[in-house]
Amino acid sequence: DSCGALVAPHNGSAVATYSYDAVANTLTVDGLGAHIGLPKVVNGGEISNPANAVSSIVYEVIELTGNVMTLDINFGPGYWRFKLVPADGDSTGGSTTPTPADTTPTPADTGDNNDSPLVGDWKIAPEAAALGVGPGLGDASWWANSADDVNVRGCFFDDIFRFNADGSFENVMGGETWLEEWQGAGADSCGAPVAPHNGSAAGTYSYNAAAATLTVDGLGAHIGLPKVVNGGEISGGAAVASSIVYEVTELTGNVMTLDINFGAGYWRFKLVPVNGGTGGGSTGGGTVATGAEGELTTNGDFEQGNLSGWELFQQGGTLAVSSTETNGGSWSGRISVGTGKDSLFKQANMAEGEVTPGQVLQISFDLKAIATGIGGVIFAEFFSEKTGGGVSNEGNSILGGGPIIPTGNWETHNYTMTAGSDVGAGVTLMLKALCGGDTCSVDAYFDNVSVKVAP
Repeated sequence: DSCGALVAPHNGSAVATYSYDAVANTLTVDGLGAHIGLPKVVNGGEISNPANAVSSIVYEVIELTGNVMTLDINFGPGYWRFKLVPADGDSTGGSTTPTPADTTPTPADTGDNNDSPLVGDWKIAPEAAALGVGPGLGDASWWANSADDVNVRGCFFDDIFRFNADGSFENVMGGETWLEEWQGAGADSCGAPVAPHNGSAAGTYSYNAAAATLTVDGLGAHIGLPKVVNGGEISGGAAVASSIVYEVTELTGNVMTLDINFGAGYWRFKLVPVNGGTGGGSTGGGTVATGAEGELTTNGDFEQGNLSGWELFQQGGTLAVSSTETNGGSWSGRISVGTGKDSLFKQANMAEGEVTPGQVLQISFDLKAIATGIGGVIFAEFFSEKTGGGVSNEGNSILGGGPIIPTGNWETHNYTMTAGSDVGAGVTLMLKALCGGDTCSVDAYFDNVSVKVAP
């Protein structure tokens, strides 16, 4: 490796173009050999021969201001990151013509957060894989919380992360939170919050929609686990931070997913509004249901590479994601069961408080199921969840009216359902594999799971 003459097609000879999508936070360069950062790095791999150059590369825009641009790209085994600054050292990126990104204020710029979807009280989603860690963005293969952890660590799952309209931020933990040994606890357990991670900070927050970042400022102010800071973990020797920047992977009125690079890998935190409503907080005075709209599932295509968004009930089986059996993407969801066992996962209480009685919903999913022996079947069920518990479509919940018999091939299943008379707690889609025979096994792969409100 050394300096030398430029080698085509990575020598600037391409007639290239670029396009920036501020909504998707992507930057695409088109043209054979056109690239940003290292020429070998392309989507899904690294090239070892100039003859294998690609004509288009998409980068994830992590930060974009007049002074800095940070790009990430997934090359398969992991991520490359490139940080760029203006070549002439000015603060306009070298351009004399303001772009929309230069002139349109984000919520962080306006000083008025009243319209921000952040405003209100948030908590870690009370579900499996709501927080996890792994070597790459969205990869929780090293560790993720289980469904049981929601109860065991209940003192953590009730912690509140409060975003006020005036830009102030609060950690509201009550009398107990989850403590780890680095905080002085004899063992990981519930206990009184330990300063400075006890909500004592006069914290503030700023959300940069263009860069898709959320920054909390204040000694000990944090979202998710207090030990996780940019570039390290306090438990591993990193210093307590006065400012932490999170990557905003998803932000709606119903869910906020944050990622943070701690050096060795990424932590992910999934949060939901404390009051179960939309917009991150209470409007003070009730809401009027007008009907849910659009896609209702979270991670229905499993492309986050984990089971976030799904409630898990293993019950003697195995629930996981698979990269070997997919139908159009990189990942699918897998249910494996043996003789006398059943296992399921579900998208629970979707659009709670939004779906209205009589709304028509379209359900679809792709399924490849492989069974051995006798008695292996798949069930798909759809429930209208009543306020206070129970369902209002009892006796009419099994999609298709009966079990799905495995065929060993990818098949698309489509159904239409009408929300029941009481759907105050939302709707739930349950996917289940069952082995009832004397000798039986089922491997069921689900992909592209969708629940949509009919137009």
